[in-house]
Amino acid sequence: MKKMLFYLVLSLSCVTLYSQRAKENKRDNNEKKEVINEFLETIIIDKNKEIILIKEKVNPNEIIRMFSGYKRDSIAQSENKNSKFQGSLYDENAFLTMKKQYALNDENEWVTSDCWKARDFKFQNINFQKGDSVRYKATRLLYDRDDKRYIINISNPIYYKNKKYLLFTYTIVSAAWFHASPETYLMVMERFKDKWVLKHKKWDEVYY
Repeated sequence: MKKMLFYLVLSLSCVTLYSQRAKENKRDNNEKKEVINEFLETIIIDKNKEIILIKEKVNPNEIIRMFSGYKRDSIAQSENKNSKFQGSLYDENAFLTMKKQYALNDENEWVTSDCWKARDFKFQNINFQKGDSVRYKATRLLYDRDDKRYIINISNPIYYKNKKYLLFTYTIVSAAWFHASPETYLMVMERFKDKWVLKHKKWDEVYY
């Protein structure tokens, strides 16, 4: 009887823990999508104009690689004027924790098993295309030079320092110029009074 009671309590505990984690994951995913949508609102001027979005999410290894640059860079001023934090964003223990949680054993630029979907965005005029297809068209100059549509390449955000910061990378360029090494940026968002505000924006040094 005692053994049965023990297994019953254990089973209920596991179910409760699973349910709590599921709710937390759903909340985190909704929060990340909201941040991406709010960010896109700031860079897409004409909401009625079609944009091309690379459907595969950027490999989180790219975020980790770019953020590692903060180990040697000191940030003297925050983009968020209300932030009390000054100095370097890099913390070795927090960085290693983030790397352990999000790094993939995959060196490809895009994660083919994790794609953006129409329901992730508030924008209606999104043309989802595979990254390899976009690159093929761009390198062979198959996009018209007068093609003003934006091509956007964006990662899924990841948390840093116990969810105090949210990091993601993005590239945005007109279709006609995607072939010419488009600039990629790392965005560091800071949680401030239940909102996410821009802490810092870093240009990918690969393109220097």
